[in-house]
Amino acid sequence: MAVTGSRAEDPKEARIIPAMSSLLFRRQLSALDEILTTLTDQVAVLDSTEFVANKFREATKSLSEGEQNQLSKAIDSYIEKVSDGDDLITPPLGLLIEANELFDHPRWTRGLWKTAERLTIRTGRQQVIGGSVLVAAIGHFELLFGAFIEYYFRATGASLTSPGDEKRFSLEDLKKFNSIEEAEDLLISINRDKIIRGSLTSWSKWLKNVAEFGLEDVATDWPALNEAYERRNVVVHFGGRVSQQYLDRVGGDSKVGTNLPVDNTYLRKTLSNLRVTGILLVSIGQIKLQKDGAGLVIDKLLDEAYGLLVREDFPAVVAICDALLKLKLSDHKYLMTQVNRCLALQALDPTAVGCPDKKLESDALPPKFELAKFVLCGELDLAMEVAAQLFQKQELDLVALLEWPLLAKLRRRPEYIQLVRKVYGQLATENPPMEEVKDVLLGTTGTRFHARKCRHASSDPEIWLSERSARQMNLLPCGSCQPGDSSSLQLS
Repeated sequence: MAVTGSRAEDPKEARIIPAMSSLLFRRQLSALDEILTTLTDQVAVLDSTEFVANKFREATKSLSEGEQNQLSKAIDSYIEKVSDGDDLITPPLGLLIEANELFDHPRWTRGLWKTAERLTIRTGRQQVIGGSVLVAAIGHFELLFGAFIEYYFRATGASLTSPGDEKRFSLEDLKKFNSIEEAEDLLISINRDKIIRGSLTSWSKWLKNVAEFGLEDVATDWPALNEAYERRNVVVHFGGRVSQQYLDRVGGDSKVGTNLPVDNTYLRKTLSNLRVTGILLVSIGQIKLQKDGAGLVIDKLLDEAYGLLVREDFPAVVAICDALLKLKLSDHKYLMTQVNRCLALQALDPTAVGCPDKKLESDALPPKFELAKFVLCGELDLAMEVAAQLFQKQELDLVALLEWPLLAKLRRRPEYIQLVRKVYGQLATENPPMEEVKDVLLGTTGTRFHARKCRHASSDPEIWLSERSARQMNLLPCGSCQPGDSSSLQLS
């Protein structure tokens, strides 16, 4: 018996699959990013020459003073030969060759040889952590894509097989199922696994066939995403060394067998690329396959673009805004998207001015977009006037004043800081400090901030704002405060 089709489920129920998978995917990537941030400094210490040198020193503690002097002479001799350009082996081993002629303790020397060999040939800790994070990140993306494949079959009722490739169940096979739905679940799983076993390029080809867009249409950097997928394969199957398959699929000048590093810069770009691609895969896919939920998806993408703008991930903002501009947007949402996109482009290229969109050149813009036009065009005096008017009319709240990325260029202006104090002073009598923006304390006067425990911190009325906003306002830390202490800072 051949089963060649799939049932179409209730659209609202089918949408749960990508929505929950997308939420889990973002949380997993955020967890990896947090792990990477936490371990970066510790891993750097483990890979430092100072760490290796300290371990080597510990191995020489049993030497007498005379033997330590002999070892120092060997070190000096070795350094001198290196300076003269002699072709010498790795320093710790070379030092032992020099020292071996001086020491009368072969047993001790053999032990030191083992220590030096372990320290010299030790695996870099960054490569271990980097490879692990890369494998996990690509694995989470595979899970998300697999969930989208399942969503496609369940939401559309599309055929589960291609012509001539029907999955046939014998009578004995059918007896094992409690219902036809169980047989269809198995077919969905088989189809999902078959697609996932292909390359990223084959995934994109399948996606274009079923949803009219490919991964290259939604990735921040498609070549980089494809390379990251193949580098993951190299890490898993070839110990991080270039394979012929990697060269065939990615290209480049690398030679087979050379090591592919996975450093923090590479990982952060890859995590951002994966995050945006995953979000847009699910969002654009839902719009293409189920027309009725487009409004909600667009609102979520606008929120995502704003969040990325606040976090200063500007390439990701551009990618999401580019995807939004291909959709049917209301005039208001279209302008929001263009403003966010232009802000991100100007952050990436500080020489850029203005926003090449005729709708933003209109003289009949709503006040917020008029403010945006002045900021983007560099007319900051006019922008400051409009901002003050908007706050007086309560059309912008304090959180926007302290966090909105559009206002970043205004925050260094003295009148802007005074506006913050004025607006906050009006609200402070009615509301407690706002929990959303309480990284930094802002007092009533002055231009320097303090850590809460600093002896110079005063009991002035407190204004809370984000550390990023304080930096944009050009506020300087107190000389007595510890550098980098961004918790609970107060302006004096």
